[in-house]
Amino acid sequence: MENAIDILLVFLVLTDLVLLGSSRLRNAIRIVALQGLALGLLPLLAHGHGLVWSAILLGAGSALLKGFVFPSLLNRALRETNASREIEPFVGFISSLLIGVGALALSFAFGARLPLPWPAPSQWLVPAGLFTVWTGLF
Repeated sequence: MENAIDILLVFLVLTDLVLLGSSRLRNAIRIVALQGLALGLLPLLAHGHGLVWSAILLGAGSALLKGFVFPSLLNRALRETNASREIEPFVGFISSLLIGVGALALSFAFGARLPLPWPAPSQWLVPAGLFTVWTGLF
């Protein structure tokens, strides 16, 4: 199962980098919806031995909200407000990608030093989480 978790976390990091280079708002919403669906799988994969109802409910609820409900609300708001479909960033797309790569390196540096109260199912869990949060804030 650790391989599947690692593949999922690499997918999240790669979609974060794609999100930093995206210029269309609708594409950004689709990417975030894909990330939400992938994050819905994480509790199921991390639990490992046998599926428990709490892991199933957490994964399904997370995937439903992040993968379908929130993106549909964002798309509806985009349609009704006649917002610009192009993203006009303060920082250029190439600069955003370079800052993203730097943030990825920092997330690995910080993630290796953070103590966890339980053993992590993957060594990529904390760095991928930090990078995803920092990408969203950026």
